[in-house]
Amino acid sequence: MDSERLLGGVAMPRLASAEAVATLGACLRLRQEGGVVDPELVVRLDAVLDALGVRDTVNALDPHETAMLLGLVEGLLLQAADFVLHPGRTSWDHSHPSILLAQGQMSTLLAGVFQSLVIPSLGGDLATRLEAGATFLDVGVGVGALSIALCRAWPTLRVVGVDPWEPALELAREQIAAAGLQDRIELRAGVVESLQDAAMYDLAWVPTFFISGAVLERALERVHAALRPDGCAIFGQWVRPEDPLMAAVADLRTVRQGGAVHTPEETATLLASAGFSDVDVVVDPLLRAPVVYVTGRRRRSQ
Repeated sequence: MDSERLLGGVAMPRLASAEAVATLGACLRLRQEGGVVDPELVVRLDAVLDALGVRDTVNALDPHETAMLLGLVEGLLLQAADFVLHPGRTSWDHSHPSILLAQGQMSTLLAGVFQSLVIPSLGGDLATRLEAGATFLDVGVGVGALSIALCRAWPTLRVVGVDPWEPALELAREQIAAAGLQDRIELRAGVVESLQDAAMYDLAWVPTFFISGAVLERALERVHAALRPDGCAIFGQWVRPEDPLMAAVADLRTVRQGGAVHTPEETATLLASAGFSDVDVVVDPLLRAPVVYVTGRRRRSQ
């Protein structure tokens, strides 16, 4: 029967892969939270990690690495499970705190990539400005996790976070207060395409997978105008691996989060049309987050 072939040849192997990733997430949470676990369960968890070839790597993670990887696994799995329940979703309108917080934790992976790879690739005096009290625009600030991580990386950084989704902003206020960063992180309710700031920011982050194609060009124009001369912007989009299935899933993830599918080269062309100079595509060889970065600069003469 065709249904049997579908179940045995396609669904079951993929379900096993999903459960293996869930096992990785479970192991990371157990490492993070501790507690007593049934010894037989531990044996079976370790067996899956051994089959994946990652048990030694997981055991060597420090608490910060454990939290970041757990955020990535949990965030993507929660969104995938939600998609089964709500298959028509094409916008970022989640209200469940677990999904919002997990997405935020996933975004903290970007802080290390910015600091070690993307910022150095931008050149100029940006790194110096970030050390000396720069201003950062966090578009789609969500629960504030990336803003908090960047404030910890650069102790004099000031942040303006913009987001239209009140359930996320409510959690962001709590997270920022818990971190004691209310005086450095300003939250605004609104959409990036309506941003009115001019020549205010040294650096901006724009996750394009949350921005629809209908407003993307306007959003690029507003971010460009909001940058100080020689200020830089980082536009993120999901990596599209060479594997056809993984590429198709990445494109689907973009659409169900409300974004429009573009190649990095197409995004780079849009940046140039919006007035950005020194446009570049930055790929993390370590793939610490499943994101590719398209960067651009506002010219000093603008």
